[in-house]
Amino acid sequence: MDERVMQFRVGVLVFATLVIAGVLAVMFGEMPAIVRGAYTIYIDFPEAPGVTVDTPIRKSGIRIGRVTNVKFEMVPKVDKNGNPVLDEQGRQLLDEKVRVTARIDGERQLYHDEKCWVTVTLLGDSSLQFVRAGPVPEKRTPIKDGEIIQGEVQIEPVQAMADLRGGVAEAISSVTATSKEIAAAAAKLRDVVTKNEQNIDTFLKQSSNTLANIEKISAHVKQLVEDPKWQAQFKETAARLPKIVEDVQLTLNKLGNTLDSFERNLKHVEGFTEPLGKRGESLVGRLDETAQKLDALVEELLLFSRALNDQRGTLGQLVYNPELYQRLNRAARNVEDLTRQLRPIVDDARVLSDKVSRHPGIIVRDAIRPGPGIK
Repeated sequence: MDERVMQFRVGVLVFATLVIAGVLAVMFGEMPAIVRGAYTIYIDFPEAPGVTVDTPIRKSGIRIGRVTNVKFEMVPKVDKNGNPVLDEQGRQLLDEKVRVTARIDGERQLYHDEKCWVTVTLLGDSSLQFVRAGPVPEKRTPIKDGEIIQGEVQIEPVQAMADLRGGVAEAISSVTATSKEIAAAAAKLRDVVTKNEQNIDTFLKQSSNTLANIEKISAHVKQLVEDPKWQAQFKETAARLPKIVEDVQLTLNKLGNTLDSFERNLKHVEGFTEPLGKRGESLVGRLDETAQKLDALVEELLLFSRALNDQRGTLGQLVYNPELYQRLNRAARNVEDLTRQLRPIVDDARVLSDKVSRHPGIIVRDAIRPGPGIK
């Protein structure tokens, strides 16, 4: 074979190899990103387990870029609300972060409502996932070229299982300790029951007797309440109650008028108390005794009215004892009789005070000379 033909064929083979290599580089290498264009963003993580150069970046399961660099970066420390954290001297505190440089394809647009997560599979493969939380907002802010965003780290399955194993072990130990305490308490309870078995039996018997007595009392009360005679008597007493209250009120009004009249008469008597002497002192003593009796009567009537308003007082007796109503009527009539009997005495005192005030010497004269009196 001719040497030139051989060289030509070798040249064609090399050229074809270069063309194929270029095509493969364009299809699987960095050429598509160069052709389509790309932009760079920076993502700060508290940690980046398994993230290295060329770690894929995905969104909705589709690869949209790769990691081009991973390094440590000191950034200002902020709280949950984004406010800077200062030390005692007021200086800004710094926090060590892992800054990941991500190269994103030009036609893949990312937004601030999407969160970047570092995910680790069970086999240890890591990737960056952009996930949106919630529905798509009406207005979305795109992430621009060279912008720095914050990322989160998803818990590794192995680490989660390890943490869970520790929690389960702690829970099992706690349950074991609780079981031991319950067993000890049950043993103490068994000892108490064994030692006081006779007392417990006695207590149960007494409780049974008490319950039986309570049932009997309940039956008697139910029978009493359902008794038609008792219901009729209660209704009759309730119907009489307004009349009783009205009578007592009238009696108190009359007694108040009597006391007012008596107070006016006492004012007239005060004018001649000093010249009355021994007889005047005796008369005043009688009047004072009468006033004390009236005060006692008023106090008794006040206590009676309070007891009448108290449902736990004699009103309960009024339901079962109709004779109390008759006694109250008799008491009211006695008060009226007493009022009528006191009125002549009060009138005599008023006449006496009037005559003494006009003729003071008449008392001395009548004391020396007997006669029919001054009335």
